[in-house]
Amino acid sequence: MELAIYTGRTEAIAILEQWNQANPYSQVTVPANGTSMVFDLPLLGIKVIALPQLTGTNKMFAIPIALTYLGTDLMEDMSFDIKYDAYNDKLKSEATFRLGTNFIFEQYFVRLELATS
Repeated sequence: MELAIYTGRTEAIAILEQWNQANPYSQVTVPANGTSMVFDLPLLGIKVIALPQLTGTNKMFAIPIALTYLGTDLMEDMSFDIKYDAYNDKLKSEATFRLGTNFIFEQYFVRLELATS
């Protein structure tokens, strides 16, 4: 099952530093500065995804990707409009709906803490 760790940038850099100290033969380079950062931990198949919303919060979440899904709300909350603009001879369409994520089997979702060394 594919696993991803979602955390902030500062925590992701700490994960990289700990990995590089513990595994000198499978080093991971630190990506350039920016708001988001994604890298794979070698030999484990775990993807680490840094989110700007979690930076500095010391929160990390290990999430099995196969147990999450993208969904919409009720059919009554959706609307689809199609209009013809005769002046410009164009057909315009518009769709409005609410979109969100959800999960199943919450016992497989884990909140991690970075070990201090």
